[in-house]
Amino acid sequence: MAEKRADLAYVVVDIETDGLLPGRNSMMSLAAVAGDGQGRELASFSANLTPLPEAAPDPATLSWWWTEPQAWAAATRDQELPEVVMPRFVHWVRALPGEKVIVGQPLIFDGPWIDYYLERFLGLRLFPPRSHEERLFVEGGIDVATFAMAALDRDLRDCRKTRLPENFRNTTPHTHRALDDARGHAEIFFSLLRHVRAQQAA
Repeated sequence: MAEKRADLAYVVVDIETDGLLPGRNSMMSLAAVAGDGQGRELASFSANLTPLPEAAPDPATLSWWWTEPQAWAAATRDQELPEVVMPRFVHWVRALPGEKVIVGQPLIFDGPWIDYYLERFLGLRLFPPRSHEERLFVEGGIDVATFAMAALDRDLRDCRKTRLPENFRNTTPHTHRALDDARGHAEIFFSLLRHVRAQQAA
């Protein structure tokens, strides 16, 4: 009989940035909510980062931020140096039980930013080659919309948050505050995961 694998810890992330390009622009906030396979919250992480010294905000992104003054204030409060935040984030991830899977909404945006900051300040990669000794997360991570497409057998274009069936939407308001938004993404992801598990058990 095959050995039963330990449950995974799912790390649902959200970031806020002042532009679209890591390095040219800066990550302002990094937050994550970790949950087990049943969707029970294990821990959360949140930090605001100082801008990169050589970077500058993207003017169009900055114009958008001016329409969200409360979110801007939240993202620029109590800023810490990235070289302080990123080791603390890694320590937080490592302290979670079992192997970890990163989850994003969308992962294609959040992932490259986190990868850039991990590599720049710690020499780590989000998804290193299998031969690499240091791995924070297993496999390639989960994108929530893509997971919803498979879990609900829907067109990908109908898997944005606002187009999901009511029982798969988040109740935490999307405030553009990283921890709020990570928690909202986690609600959607874990409701989808419970749906898949229920279908498998039926």
